[in-house]
Amino acid sequence: MAVTVLAKPSSPNLTGTKLVYSLSSSLAINPQYQYVVDIHESGSSTRLTRLYAYPNEYGSGIAEVSRVLNDNLDFDKDWKVTAQTAPVLSAKDFTLHYSESYGTSISSSVTIYAGGATSEIEAFPGTLDPNGGTFNFDTGSYPATNVLSNFPFVTTDAIDLSKKRDFKNIKSTDYETLTVSYGDSLLSSVTYKTYNSAGSVLATNSLSTFTDSFYNIPAGVQNLIDAGGALETQFDTTAWTYYSIEFTLADASDKTYWYKRNDTCVRAGESIRFAFINNYGFYDYYNIYNPIKESTNLMRNSFDKPNVDYSSPTSYYDITRRGTDQYNISYMDKYVVSTEYVGKETSDWLTEMLDSTEVFIQSGTDFIPIVITNGNYSWNLSNNREKTFKYDIEFSYANKRYDR
Repeated sequence: MAVTVLAKPSSPNLTGTKLVYSLSSSLAINPQYQYVVDIHESGSSTRLTRLYAYPNEYGSGIAEVSRVLNDNLDFDKDWKVTAQTAPVLSAKDFTLHYSESYGTSISSSVTIYAGGATSEIEAFPGTLDPNGGTFNFDTGSYPATNVLSNFPFVTTDAIDLSKKRDFKNIKSTDYETLTVSYGDSLLSSVTYKTYNSAGSVLATNSLSTFTDSFYNIPAGVQNLIDAGGALETQFDTTAWTYYSIEFTLADASDKTYWYKRNDTCVRAGESIRFAFINNYGFYDYYNIYNPIKESTNLMRNSFDKPNVDYSSPTSYYDITRRGTDQYNISYMDKYVVSTEYVGKETSDWLTEMLDSTEVFIQSGTDFIPIVITNGNYSWNLSNNREKTFKYDIEFSYANKRYDR
């Protein structure tokens, strides 16, 4: 009898959860019986790994595959994309092949027999709240239009200047992407509209042709300038103050995400742009317009030597001769930047950066890896009068200065 899959995770799903498969077979009573699960990338004959599961008291085998899938995912550094780009490292389809292993007695050799069943799952490296009530990622919990970011975007269809403080701030040299997963809904187009300070439309351009489940969409001004053609003409100008990105789906209403140009008061050392992996496993971005405080810890190695030269024909007094000499100096540069006062929704979202293991800062056209070093943080204190929040973000470069 073939292996029967009694229960399996939904798809797409996160690897930061428990991806549990429940298996059954009438042959599970055989000696030394084990369920065998071979995991492949879909379409590949190369086996990534093989898992074994003993039958429990009910004869069922329970296989948990989240760690295996996560080990075969990575993060796509698509910061500079100029057109819709499907991630190839952070969202993959996997096939699970089921077999059975058993012998003729408790001491015989065992044979693997084809189980005849398979399962497909699309996985990406996000995390799920273990107190949310389920192992499965609920696609209904996506933000509007399945944009995989918890930043509290303004999503009104028409510009509302009364909400201008809530628009996401961006500089004209910033790179940014929005990752979308539309699942069973067909994404028809992505439309960019630029507006002047009075809220009048200046220009409109669109991207179309979407066939994959996940896409990294160019959202930063520099991405759109680098795209060339009509998008470059639209954004490589000083005339616009706001722009919107509108996602149109075949079976759902449009949703529009708003940005505000903020190039003012930007001087060297007084702004910083972070790019970090969010809770969905894709990149989010944030600008802080405040001075950056820098400090350096030095670790010095030294030794003492006599100030009398015993190795010369004639020893004489030399005022430049060292008694203590340093042979190595190690540097640890530390940086601190304070956010502006932000609302609760932005505050909640920023905890994703403080928790992230993959954080970069944009420096010119480069992205430099850093390490967030905050040992702890306080958030959502629920004080009735506390309407705004502020973080001190501590970090150091992932590649420190060379020792001397």
